Amino acid sequence: MHEPPAGTPLSEPDGPLAGNPEWVEAIERFAPLLAICGHDHETPIQRKRWHYEIGQTRCVNVGQSDTGSLHYCLIQAEFPKPTPCLPTAFKVTAFSRKRTIRYPERSRCSPAPNT
Repeated sequence: MHEPPAGTPLSEPDGPLAGNPEWVEAIERFAPLLAICGHDHETPIQRKRWHYEIGQTRCVNVGQSDTGSLHYCLIQAEFPKPTPCLPTAFKVTAFSRKRTIRYPERSRCSPAPNT
C-alpha cells in the first residue's frame, strides 16, 4: 500500500500526509501478517515509531529524511514448508535504525521449521 493506514503513528492525522481509512478496513477484513507503506516520510521519524500493530497485522513505514542516510527495510519471510505456501512469520530489519522486529513473536506462532 502507498499511504499508511489512518489513525496510526505512521502518518499525520489529517492533511495531505494523512493515513488512508480504507487501508484500515482492508487490514481488518483480510488480516495480512505484514503491511508495508510509505507516503508520509517524516512522521515515523518525528514520532520515533516505524511499526504499528492493527489486530494481527504489523504495519511498517520506516520513513525518510531529506538529509542523512537512506531508510529502508529488509524483510525475511519464514515458510512452514518448502512447497508454495503463505509465510507464517516475518523478520523485518529497519535501516538506518538498525532495529529488528519479528512478527508474529515466537510465542504467538508455531516454532520455526528445522533448517
